Amino acid sequence: FASLFGCLGGFTIRIFTRFIGVKKTICVFNILNCILWFLYFLLTPDKLVIGIVLRSIQGLITGGIACLTPIQMTNMSPDETVGMLGCMNQFGIVLGMVIFSFAGAFTSFKVLAIIAAVVDLLQAGVIFILPPEKVDKDKHETIFQCKYIRSMMIVSLIMIFQQLCGVNAINSNLGSIMAQTGMEIDQNLQAGLASMTQLVSVLIAAFNMDGLGRRKMYIFSACMIVLSQILYIICMKLDAVGWMKACSVFLYLLSFGQGLGPVPWFVAHDLFPRQLRLDGETVVTFVNMIFSFIVTYVFPIMKENIEEYLIMVIFMCITILGIPFGWHFIPKKNEVNDDNLTLI
Repeated sequence: FASLFGCLGGFTIRIFTRFIGVKKTICVFNILNCILWFLYFLLTPDKLVIGIVLRSIQGLITGGIACLTPIQMTNMSPDETVGMLGCMNQFGIVLGMVIFSFAGAFTSFKVLAIIAAVVDLLQAGVIFILPPEKVDKDKHETIFQCKYIRSMMIVSLIMIFQQLCGVNAINSNLGSIMAQTGMEIDQNLQAGLASMTQLVSVLIAAFNMDGLGRRKMYIFSACMIVLSQILYIICMKLDAVGWMKACSVFLYLLSFGQGLGPVPWFVAHDLFPRQLRLDGETVVTFVNMIFSFIVTYVFPIMKENIEEYLIMVIFMCITILGIPFGWHFIPKKNEVNDDNLTLI
């Protein structure tokens, strides 16, 4: 439900920003989300519909924040640090996964809800330390003009390749995969340790992204993911010991954080002029959330009907197709139009 409604979050936040501006929109969304976290305390087994409604509304909010965050981060940065700030968006996503995995091993859901509510309140306040917003001069251009069709296709397809490389399938199985290693620790802790691999990888990528370029980092990431998928498939076919499968997952997460994870979130910065970047990111968020919903919904059904290694073969083939796509369509640094550069 969160992903399904999250695909509309970008459109929702775009409407709000037109009327009250970026800072006030983020503040309002975070305050609302904080209230929603405390409403979970009313949830009981016989009131499951409340949980569904809350998760749906939160999905809308999360989708909106996910849409606005990478564009705000890259718009504030000089051109030579766009890649680094773009990667920090993914770093924040993974950091949240790690923190709540570790916290979930020692606390109840209510404590997690309180932590999330506090984070929302914190962001609602500190958002106002951002520099003043720049007013868009050209209000007549839209992303639906013919000259932006190619850019829309690129940002959509690159996000589809990200979602269909199997990352949601891996993340949903992290606990069970790590449990097969024989380590006698909580599954939440095991999943948190695995996610830390991606966290470190994204941090390293942040310092390499502007020097090596988005295209090279994306290609390197996709190639390494294919290698990790091959190892994972071999482990499943040979019924290998748990630690071997876990190592292939660690390699997968390490590779994902190098490019395939962060690049799709901020590539709209390079493909659209400043006044249309948020609209372009709205398309990115829609594709991300709708395909996240599809993969999450379809993956269990696929596991019931075909062998898991065949599912990974499908993901691997899609990732392989993404390599030539990234090589041809992700812009090099010197291909970015000067009109699209952000200068402070």
